Amino acid sequence: MKCISCGNDFEGNYETCPNCKAPMNPPATVNPVAQWSIALFKDKLFLLLCVLMSVSCGLDLIDKSFPLFTGLIAAFLWVVFAQAHKNIANTKFLRAISGTVFAQHIFLFVLAGLIALIGVLITLILSLASGAPDLINEILAKIGTVDGIPTEAVKVFISTSGSVILMTFILVAGALALINLLFLRPAHQLAKSVYQCIDKGVWELQKAGVVTGWLWVIGIINGIDALFSLPDGDILGALSSATLTGSLIITAILLGRYNIPILPIKNDER
Repeated sequence: MKCISCGNDFEGNYETCPNCKAPMNPPATVNPVAQWSIALFKDKLFLLLCVLMSVSCGLDLIDKSFPLFTGLIAAFLWVVFAQAHKNIANTKFLRAISGTVFAQHIFLFVLAGLIALIGVLITLILSLASGAPDLINEILAKIGTVDGIPTEAVKVFISTSGSVILMTFILVAGALALINLLFLRPAHQLAKSVYQCIDKGVWELQKAGVVTGWLWVIGIINGIDALFSLPDGDILGALSSATLTGSLIITAILLGRYNIPILPIKNDER
């Protein structure tokens, strides 16, 4: 046998080294960051988060919408929760959550670009149409009316609405890009930092304060939307918004509770 403390070789089985008295089979070094993350994923609020996100996805499916990204995150959260109850801090599924948030981040950028492009194309078409009055008159003369709207009103719409449509599409695209930059990008950095912290043994979450603030803001907005959906009789929409509000607020509370820096233990502190 060889003592890992003093390096001496000797024959026989010993519980402690005959030379330095160090234990021959010392307990494995505990990663405090992994233990801290396991405590987070075992938290009852984390379980409630998994439940609320799953219910929100189910309600969206019943309402004939397909919450792809939310559904994937909910599924991965359940796996992380199950692994934590086996005292395993499995970074594989934490990476999957980070990747899903990043995919949503890219998707929104692409969507914002497409909306802006559609606005430009519609504006160009209307501009070309307004520049060819004879063609417009010929087409409208054959149509007569457009869904009961007089042809003169259609002419006015074509000649004046191009800039309004372009501005509307640009504003929508800009709003999506802004939300993406201010919320989803920090959210991805936060999700990425969770598994990196476990790997490095240092619990210092990135952008946790920024994401927490946005979670509260978006959660409150969703809660207000749920209240306004009730008078219209949109029960499914109200319940979906309410469960999403709950999951956002619970995530913010968990971040506030577990965003405590844990630094690596130095050798002289062991």
